[in-house]
Amino acid sequence: MPIKRSGKVGMAVVGGFIDLFPVLIAAYATWVLFSTGAELYLTVLMAGFTIISMIAAWYLGEYLGENYCKKCVNLSCMMNKVPDELKEEYLRKNPEWLKVWEACGYVLGDKLIRENHSA
Repeated sequence: MPIKRSGKVGMAVVGGFIDLFPVLIAAYATWVLFSTGAELYLTVLMAGFTIISMIAAWYLGEYLGENYCKKCVNLSCMMNKVPDELKEEYLRKNPEWLKVWEACGYVLGDKLIRENHSA
């Protein structure tokens, strides 16, 4: 079934939390070290760890998008990057799924899955 706006918001919040929590903790630790007058090398080390955490979170998103999201059968996921032609072929081969999607307003041949579902 196509995902509703509330589901997209929930996925974005949970995904953002998973990606950003380590970065926020590292940034907070850097601030604590800096504000308490800790040794400069500790503050710089923690700042470096914060930057590495940010890069790792970005890379994880890119890696998942390139290696998994392009092949995913969860057509409702907001991260799904399967080409529209393959999505439609999949729905044609699975008439039960197609009925559910059509009941939600989807029409084969639409360029994008409609996003006007109620929350």
